[in-house]
Order: sequence, then structure tokens, then C-alpha cells
Amino acid sequence: MNAKIENSSLYGSVVLCMEGEANCTVNRKRYNLKPKQALIIIPGSVFSIEEESGKADSVAQINLEERNYRSIVIDRQAWDIMIHVRDNPLITLTDLEIRELTALEEMSNLIKEDTLPRPYASYQRRLMMDVMLYEVLNLVARRIDYAGRSPANNSSKRMFLSFVDILEKGKGRIRSVSEVAEHLCVSPKYIAKTVKDVSGMTPSAWIHDFTVREAVRMLRYTDEPVKVISEELGFPNASFFGTWFRKYVGVSPSAYRDRDKAMDEMGIPDGS
Repeated sequence: MNAKIENSSLYGSVVLCMEGEANCTVNRKRYNLKPKQALIIIPGSVFSIEEESGKADSVAQINLEERNYRSIVIDRQAWDIMIHVRDNPLITLTDLEIRELTALEEMSNLIKEDTLPRPYASYQRRLMMDVMLYEVLNLVARRIDYAGRSPANNSSKRMFLSFVDILEKGKGRIRSVSEVAEHLCVSPKYIAKTVKDVSGMTPSAWIHDFTVREAVRMLRYTDEPVKVISEELGFPNASFFGTWFRKYVGVSPSAYRDRDKAMDEMGIPDGS
């Protein structure tokens, strides 16, 4: 079997090997994936899987949609787990853990492929993907020795977690690196370097991501008018908010809300 899969998007994946071997590259670092091992790929990573003839007879790629990382509630320990995964993506699984992962993926696929009427399919799909992400966090967490150490074991990680805390508390209203730097009493340049070094993403990308996440949440789960949402998120007016939202999401706020409602009514999973 010869194949090459590459992914440099914001999607995350769990690459599971059941038989044979596979040579993989994650962020330019090479790994040899063996039976009952998995590579956990966090969003923003660049990776490839190269399967050589006669090897890697069963390599499963379980994708975790981008929206899960944007809408799920994650605490400080979870962020620390994701930082750990960035540096240590390869883990060896037990038979039970493999069964759990594959069962969750199978259930998610059954919901997606079911052609019978299923009015709540989109909600089921979203919940299944959230459960899958939490299961991945569990897999890594039980392999990290937290005894005798804080969730963040150096100053850079602590600064990054403080940065994320401020964005979480800001509820999408933080607009610049300077605002965060002022809260943390450090320079914007220091924040920029630290966040990039620890997470692989720029502070601006994180700020935009949190604002998009909050905007999407309000459009999806509240009936607030777009004008009110734009005001609550600190935009100067609804027109500016609409232009900004269209730039990062691809459609206007109203179009996004209408599409989301239509997809829910038809039972179509939302991958946004």
C-alpha cells in the first residue's frame, strides 16, 4: 500500500495504526508509527503520513473538526495538555483505549451517513465530536505526571495560559495584543514571541479566533439581533462587524445564522 496524506489546516486529527508501520512527519519532526500507537495532531500543525508497501495495513485517521476547538470549554489543564501534545504527539494505546476511540468514530460516522429522518442529527454530530475531543484530552492527561508540578512548568507556558485566561474572560471583546500586554504588565513584543513559541500561533490569530468563536456562539445560540451582538463584542457598528465577520467566516452574520438554522432543521451536521 502506498499513500501520502498531508494536512496543514486548522483541523486536528488522531492517526491510529493497527498493523504494520508508517513513517510520519509532524511539524518537520519524523516519527515511526507502530501497531497500537497513535499520533495526536493539534490544529495548526503540518503533518504527513507515508505508508510503505507491505506496511501500515491499517492506519485510521480520525478528524476533529475546527469548530470543536473554537466552541468547546477548555480549562487551564486542557491547554497544558495541548501544549504537551505539540511536543509529544506520539502515544501508545491500550486495547480498551483503541476500542473506545474507534467506537466513538464509528458512532459519529453512522450518524453522518444515516439516510433515515434524523431531525437532531446536527446536534448529535456536534456532541459526538466534543466527546471525541475530550476523550483525546483524557488519553494524554493520564500519561502526564502532574505530581509535584504545576499545570504549566515554566514561565513561558504560564504566560501563555495567562494570555488564554484573559481571552476567555474577555468573551470576544479583546481586540489587540496591546490590551492583553497591559493586563499582564509585559510588553506586546514579549507576548507575541511567547505565544508564538508555545502555541505555534500568533497572538493576533488567537484573538481573532476567540472573537469568531464568541460571535458564532451568539449567532447560533441566542436570538439577539446582529446589531446588538456587534455592540456586545465591542465593534463600532453592525456594518463594520458584518465586514469583519465575512472576512473570517466567509459569509455575513445574518447569512451564517440563517444557514445554521436551515442545517439544523434538515439534520445536516455543521462543520463550521
